Amino acid sequence: MLSFDCEGKWGLTDCLTERHQQLYTTSNLEAIYWRLTSLLRKYGIDATFAFTAAFSLTAERFDRLRPEMEELRTRAQPWIGRALAAIEKDKGQGWFGPYCFDMVREPGCHEIASHGFSHLPWRASYATRAALDAELAMCRRVPAFSDGSVSTFVFPRNQVAHQDLLAEHGFTAYREKRTFSSRAANLASEFNLLSPSEDFNWNENWNDKIPIALPAGRFLNWRHGLRRSVPAAVTVRRWQNMLRDAASGGGIVHAWTHPENFVDGHDMFQMLEEILRFVADEREAGRLHVLTNTQFVARTERLPSLQPVSFSPSPDPCVAHASHTEAPAPVTSAPATRAPVSAVAQSAHWEVSEVALSQTIFAAMQVYIPWLAASKAPLADLATLALAQSIVWPLAMIAQLQLRTIYVVQGERSLLPLFVQLRLAGCVFLVACAAIATGMLHSGPLLLSLAVALALIKCVENVADIMHGELQRAMEVSRGARSQTYRCAIFISVYTVGMVSGGQLLLSLVAAAAAMAAWVVVVDMRPRRFWRDLLTQGGNLDQVGPTLKAGLSLSTALAFSSLSVMVGRWAAVRAGDTEVLAATALAGTMASIVAVVLVATQQYSFTPARAQLDAGGMPAFRAWCRAVTWRLHVAFAGLTLAWVAAAVLVYYFGLPVPGHHLGIGLQHTVVVLAGCFLAGGWLSVLCFADILLQYLMRRHGTILFIAMMQVAAAAAASMLLYPLMGWIAIGIAELVRGLTFIVAVRYTSRLLEADGGAST
Repeated sequence: MLSFDCEGKWGLTDCLTERHQQLYTTSNLEAIYWRLTSLLRKYGIDATFAFTAAFSLTAERFDRLRPEMEELRTRAQPWIGRALAAIEKDKGQGWFGPYCFDMVREPGCHEIASHGFSHLPWRASYATRAALDAELAMCRRVPAFSDGSVSTFVFPRNQVAHQDLLAEHGFTAYREKRTFSSRAANLASEFNLLSPSEDFNWNENWNDKIPIALPAGRFLNWRHGLRRSVPAAVTVRRWQNMLRDAASGGGIVHAWTHPENFVDGHDMFQMLEEILRFVADEREAGRLHVLTNTQFVARTERLPSLQPVSFSPSPDPCVAHASHTEAPAPVTSAPATRAPVSAVAQSAHWEVSEVALSQTIFAAMQVYIPWLAASKAPLADLATLALAQSIVWPLAMIAQLQLRTIYVVQGERSLLPLFVQLRLAGCVFLVACAAIATGMLHSGPLLLSLAVALALIKCVENVADIMHGELQRAMEVSRGARSQTYRCAIFISVYTVGMVSGGQLLLSLVAAAAAMAAWVVVVDMRPRRFWRDLLTQGGNLDQVGPTLKAGLSLSTALAFSSLSVMVGRWAAVRAGDTEVLAATALAGTMASIVAVVLVATQQYSFTPARAQLDAGGMPAFRAWCRAVTWRLHVAFAGLTLAWVAAAVLVYYFGLPVPGHHLGIGLQHTVVVLAGCFLAGGWLSVLCFADILLQYLMRRHGTILFIAMMQVAAAAAASMLLYPLMGWIAIGIAELVRGLTFIVAVRYTSRLLEADGGAST
């Protein structure tokens, strides 16, 4: 079931703002209704449109009804008086949509339901029983909503009350209300991919009682404000899972929304089309039935064993024009017994496992490269690899431009050609910059060759990212995770064979990169036909500027953060200390582990932290962050214990790397520097809440400033102290970087709070 709550500005009578007046014009609403009806016609979907009766009228017809409205105006003056004043001020713009009503009614396939006459909230303090009776009486005076023309009702703002009044005015069914403990819980439910279809209680709902309570359904996310943080792909996958569950177990899926949400909701039409396409496919396969409200009632009365699946839209109008409960768009499946959602849950849990495995093997690949080189390659090659990494990794951060994140969040398939083109341009940029930067150092052909090889490895990963971004957008997460797992396994295998058989670092890296590239081109790219899409669809040049602007500041900040950890290596290069440079490559793997812990925690925290901030403001946000910070301290305590155990083993037995070329002194250097990287990361935990707030408030300029301060502090400390203290200066520089991070974050956070940016 799919239902729309159609109310124009009537639903905003008591919370109308200047922004609403500018957006919800009659012409804008007509354009939205035309697109919606065209989309439904394209997929042959019948829906229920619950209109506020006054919105369906012309301004002239409404004026003729004013004498009959006196009783309603007297009994509900706070609502009607405010509406009439706003109509006068707006000259009727957005208050009357007769053309919108005609577009829905003329095809003859959609159901017209009632959403009241003036959208009077049924639980308002002034909504007495007499006022509500007058509201329903006015609704029935409009010919299109007369008794016999409309039989189902959707309560304004889902405020279900006085159901017996509906029966007195000839309404036989109404949409029930779904309750949530809080707005935060409501928002958090949008991320629940395991949401089942509704298990409708037939004995309780289908008896002699009139009016009948229809399934409450679920609101189709309005991608505006805080709700825009829910990726469209997540919403699509959530509804697909509910529909699958309904098809297999005889459940009901009811989706509802407001057409008005599509005026300023981001990519709402693309999201809805993905869901409708899936519904149409399932219907064609015979697994679902799509019904309007009245069809649902009639069908179940004839066939009580069948259980439909519904789909409907809309919450609190002042917050998201979504104060209503979900409207119905039923889909019915034949099985009468409810099947458990274990299959959906098992699928989701398997996806999580596959993603975790792919990330683990990817991190292992990053750590494995220098450690195997320490075992098989000459010490000079390992030192050169460390220098090449310090050049290529920050450049790779910039070249990525966070395009995958932008693409997935926006969820527009039409952006894929532009996404591909920018990815390929980033690959050219990365290889060229790596070659130029290493060439300018005049450090010999090995550094240039290793830097280009590492850049090519990153290019292969970026090209594979094209497919993974599309798979993630389409919520085919498992395929992307499996591809990354196989790709990294192939790289590790070929690299290991090359190093063990010949000990040639450069040749082993090139061979592993070539094998990984072959997998991407032959296996990943060919079935997805990305190149055909790229050649047949031109990129949208209008999107280049906004995309670069969105990605560049954040990717540059990440590049500076990466550089701040590696800048100590340049002090060793300046001093010509090859052995210390080689040791930093091994110790730097601890920095990689620390980064994985911090980044993964931060990514996990965005959604629940934003929900806490929205629901309870800063006190709730801080309390939630304290719990997460405590867990991070426990994780770093565990890493510290592991580091202490490793230090003891190294002290008594040496590094567990057969064939390495590091003496006992440099082995201790590796251990101490690893401890400094661990300590620097632990210092970052102290500001977890503050830096998370910066990300939530999208202060990308501030985040870039913090990263630049870290680079400056680490570079100054390492360069100034290295001539005096040697390799110890690299460890001190990492600690200085961590302390600078704390000072910069605390300083910028005070400015943010002083500006009122954190007073949510």
